[in-house]
Amino acid sequence: MNYEKSLKAIESNVKLVINITNGFEKLEKALKENKIINPQYQDLKYIFNRFISEVYEQGIDKKYSHAGKYKDLTEELQYISSPNDVRSVGAYYKKMIKFSQESKDMIMYKESMEITDELLPLVEKFKKLKDYVVSASSQKKEKISKEEEEKNQWHKKYLSHKDTKEIFHLLEIKLSDKKIELEKQFMEKYELIINFYLENKDKKSIKEMFEKDIVSWIVMENFLEKKKKNEYVLKDNYKDVIQNLANYNAEKIINHFVYKNTEKLATIIYEKNNLLNHDISNIKVRQGMIECEVTCIFKDSSRFTAKTGLVLSYSKYGKPFYRYPTIFQNVKLPNGQNMDNPSEENMNKLFVEKEDVKKLKL
Repeated sequence: MNYEKSLKAIESNVKLVINITNGFEKLEKALKENKIINPQYQDLKYIFNRFISEVYEQGIDKKYSHAGKYKDLTEELQYISSPNDVRSVGAYYKKMIKFSQESKDMIMYKESMEITDELLPLVEKFKKLKDYVVSASSQKKEKISKEEEEKNQWHKKYLSHKDTKEIFHLLEIKLSDKKIELEKQFMEKYELIINFYLENKDKKSIKEMFEKDIVSWIVMENFLEKKKKNEYVLKDNYKDVIQNLANYNAEKIINHFVYKNTEKLATIIYEKNNLLNHDISNIKVRQGMIECEVTCIFKDSSRFTAKTGLVLSYSKYGKPFYRYPTIFQNVKLPNGQNMDNPSEENMNKLFVEKEDVKKLKL
């Protein structure tokens, strides 16, 4: 299928052109095989929705609606919303074909319909693809079930150990003192994004404001209410939304940090099984990031300090995910021998080793 006009509209966005071109190939492959697993389907859905939104935004709206140009259009064309995802193309087409002859004679109408006619077959293919989405085969379900059971057993074994529980609870206590600080940082970040919006809302469209900062746009969506095409206003209760969102994200990040970092140390603590003392220090919080140092001293005179962290990152699509960097420092074995900057793997293999440390290759 030739998507010449649609691709022409987004040609300045090279990254999207590459992604959608690959998307066409993946779509055809999946339809040929009559199968696509759900994560791949969701990735394609995101790419195609973005493609369609950008095609109409760049190919139609910017040319005929932005910067007061909409005043030259008929009322029908002024108030119809351009498609912003796969599902809305069909409804858009059905509305457009019912327009008056006056609207149909306008260049915007003709170009919109040329693009829409080009995209409708793609929409139908994508609808068909939904019938072939599989969450998992019975074999994969069994595998998932087995993996979940193994994970549950792992948690039961390592996280229920008395020494591990002590570290978990101390992390909870220490980090709870930082929640208000982290919450305040999130609120300041959100207020900066809102102020940027307020300063530019009369100069630029929402798309233009945030097209190079998808993360800020994802945040900003929480505070906006859409009135009509290309027109947004701040929600009346946006200050309450700021408070609630900051509270939610601060609590979520702290919970992630406490659980994940306890999990990282759990196997070491369990295998040593002789924790004498522990401490948590140098706690630092910044927007989307937590750091601290966990020091563990054991009855056999061995010890380590784990500089652990949580970093909130974003994928190229703006999807948030967490990273948990850990560096082991000041590591000492029972005989007083030091381990210099050991990896997590070596901590689990060599540091917990029950054999004579002289045999260990450090």
